[in-house]
Amino acid sequence: MISQLLDKSHTKDVEIFCNKCKKLNYTNNQSLGSIKYDKLDGKYGIWIGTFDNNELISLSGVHKLFDGVRVHFRGATLPQYAPKSLGKNVVKQIFQYRYHLPFQIIWGYNNIKDCKFYITTNVEKTGHLNRMDKVILPLSEKQGIVNFVRQDEVFYTLQNVWQVNVENYFNALSNF
Repeated sequence: MISQLLDKSHTKDVEIFCNKCKKLNYTNNQSLGSIKYDKLDGKYGIWIGTFDNNELISLSGVHKLFDGVRVHFRGATLPQYAPKSLGKNVVKQIFQYRYHLPFQIIWGYNNIKDCKFYITTNVEKTGHLNRMDKVILPLSEKQGIVNFVRQDEVFYTLQNVWQVNVENYFNALSNF
C-alpha cells in the first residue's frame, strides 16, 4: 500500500472510487461533485489517497477552516480495508489517521502560521458517518488524540468540531 498526494492525474482513480462509494451509499463520496474534488486545488487544500495494487481504497482531504485546517474532509475507506472493531490504538486502525493525517499536518504547517487541526463530524447523519461521530472520535478523545471543541455550523451543516492534539497523535503513531 502507498499513500500520496492526489492531483489532476488521479481524477479517473477518484471517479472509480466515488462510484464504489455510491454503490455503498456513502452519501458524501458518491461523485467528484459531492466530495468537492475541484475545490482542493493546492492553495485552499489537498487530497490524500491510499492505493493498494494501483486501486484507490481510501481518500481524505484537508482544507483551510477557522484558525487552521479541517482534516479528514470527505474521508472514506472501502469497507474491506476498514476495521471491523476498534482497539487500544485507533491511530493504527483508521486509514485517515495512520496514512493521511501526517500529509495533512505537513500541509497545514506549511500553509498556516500556528496551524490548528480540526476534524468535523456531521451531527445529524446515520450509518458510516454516525460511526465517526458517535464511536471513532469519542474513542479518539479518550485516547488523547482529539479534544471536543464545540458544535458549530460548518458550510450550512451542524457539525461536532474536534481538535487534533498533534503531539499525542505522533506519540500514538510511533507506539505501534
